[in-house]
Amino acid sequence: MRSTCLDQQFDEADALESVYGQDEGFMWLHKPESSEDGEPAYAVTVHSSGTMESTATIMFTLPAGYPTSGGVLPEIVAVEASETVKRKLRKIEDTVAAEVRRQLKEGYEFPILAALAPIPDLLHQYEEEWADMEAERKKEEAEEDYAWAAHLAVAEKKYEMRRGPPVLGRRMIYSHHIWSPVKRKYILEWARALRLGGMSKLGYPGCILVEGDERDCAEFVNLVTRLRWKYIAVRGEEQVPVPPGRTLDDMRALPLSFIEYGWDDMDKVAARCREAGLEELFLTCMKIYGGKKSKDKKARTKSTDEKKEKKR
Repeated sequence: MRSTCLDQQFDEADALESVYGQDEGFMWLHKPESSEDGEPAYAVTVHSSGTMESTATIMFTLPAGYPTSGGVLPEIVAVEASETVKRKLRKIEDTVAAEVRRQLKEGYEFPILAALAPIPDLLHQYEEEWADMEAERKKEEAEEDYAWAAHLAVAEKKYEMRRGPPVLGRRMIYSHHIWSPVKRKYILEWARALRLGGMSKLGYPGCILVEGDERDCAEFVNLVTRLRWKYIAVRGEEQVPVPPGRTLDDMRALPLSFIEYGWDDMDKVAARCREAGLEELFLTCMKIYGGKKSKDKKARTKSTDEKKEKKR
């Protein structure tokens, strides 16, 4: 057995190539001629043990001292993966790194080789999770298409039947989370179709604020709450009668556009509500009661948690 650190690194690379090379799963990125020629680096592509043939490619860069010095770890980066498992790239990377550390601690001769052994089964687990999510997504898509079709079927009649003076409405909706691409798509489409301005915030928790004709706000809530949610509730609402001589659009606090904020943007939602004079509505959504109300505010703001909370 070769004795130098670099030779041991080459020994492990040879072992990896013998296991993964037949499927073009091993590729040298840098094979140094000597220890002064830089650090060895290679990529290993691991195949799932399942039937979907998922793969993940992991890049290793080996510093001087690996694997003979137990505290020296290779740089490990999961660089690409099949569609079925790519959402788990970071998890795959963390799993391999943890296994390498464990194998080094136990004194195994080829830590990377041992660390990659359980990855095919892990990929199989992830691809099965992906298949379940895809089935659920398609089911949601079908249900939401039906909900939107039902809305379109009655929308024209509802507009024809409208009577009475216009009322500006607002709704602040709280959700356990918003991340589904399908739900995001329909939230945007429904808001635009109903001429509602507002915003949504993705992630945990999620929230949606809409403003427009009171009847359109009610219709938006009806559509959104029909979808499948872990938890969703209207936590705040306002109704502002439009006085004679003014139009509903004159009364809007928000532009007639809809903005989608990211996972870490709750502060931006709060700031935008504050700028528009809707801070009380935002605080009600967050269950922060007793905030300072604008003295000239004539709208009625109320929590509807006690009225109706829908869990799904």
